[in-house]
Amino acid sequence: MSVAGVPAETADTAVLLLSELATNAVLHTPSGDVGGRFAVRAFFLPGRLRVEVRDEGGAPFQVPSTAPEPAPDAEHGRGLLLVATLAYRWGRFTSRCGAGTFFELLWDTGTAAPAVPMPEEVRP
Repeated sequence: MSVAGVPAETADTAVLLLSELATNAVLHTPSGDVGGRFAVRAFFLPGRLRVEVRDEGGAPFQVPSTAPEPAPDAEHGRGLLLVATLAYRWGRFTSRCGAGTFFELLWDTGTAAPAVPMPEEVRP
């Protein structure tokens, strides 16, 4: 079964990655302060899902070229590693509404997924 045309396995991955980005927004930006908030947008295209988590900013965030690898016994620090491993593409973006982090997932629909340029992306 699919949700909005997204296969169940891909939807499960999207929920996991969304929870990681939302957690980062709450832990590492003013979105986690009293009265803070974050916004989520999802874009559905044939064979492609893009999810954005816009936060309330904070210290400038530099997208690493690779996700950091935590120590084997570390209790935190695996969120971006999960995103980098499971997403087709991920990074920071800026728009007139603010900044945040995005990821994209792809799946086979039997046809080529259209390229979707997102001009507001911040390229690492």
